[in-house]
Amino acid sequence: MKEKLGMFDGDYPLCEGNRDELIARTVEVDTKISEKALTLIRDRNNQIPFDSSKVKNVTIICSAHSDAFYGALNVMKEEFEKRGAKVRLHRRLNQRDEIQEIADSSDLIIYAAYLAAHTPKGAPSFYGPEMQTFYYAFTIGREKSIGVSFGYPLIHYTTMENADVFVNAYISSPAMMRSFVKAIYGEIDFEGKSPIDTEPSRRIW
Repeated sequence: MKEKLGMFDGDYPLCEGNRDELIARTVEVDTKISEKALTLIRDRNNQIPFDSSKVKNVTIICSAHSDAFYGALNVMKEEFEKRGAKVRLHRRLNQRDEIQEIADSSDLIIYAAYLAAHTPKGAPSFYGPEMQTFYYAFTIGREKSIGVSFGYPLIHYTTMENADVFVNAYISSPAMMRSFVKAIYGEIDFEGKSPIDTEPSRRIW
């Protein structure tokens, strides 16, 4: 492929065209891909789309072994704020009282999770303090809660099986964060199809 692109040629241009135009085109393509990739795994009680006029307070609960993911969630936070909601980011749950307080003060609760190869090392699973969140997740405020994975696509099956609404977003890019907010408010449709079997127990070994 490098030969085909001429990258071994002495005069190979690293970048052609105006830099700002290239960035704008890249963002446009990234947005289109993100919007078409979002996959609604389940919506048991037809809760989607949520009415943005009724969502005044949003809490985003972060579960990830990567602190960088917590920072990436600021893009989602800004998207909710653009639509008039007050948003707080919450780094994991430590006790049951926390989810009670969150449920009482929130119109929408997002359980945003991220697992990927080598994050953490070993099998893609939550360990230690990160796993503790799921002792309490969805126990209170379930009717206004959404689970979403921005990485490993089987979290809905292994960890968040009690989430009535679950979305696979696959990647934690800014474009995907924006697309996620659009989709749960019904501004775009969920078009994605899962590339893997989302019910592994159905497999015949």
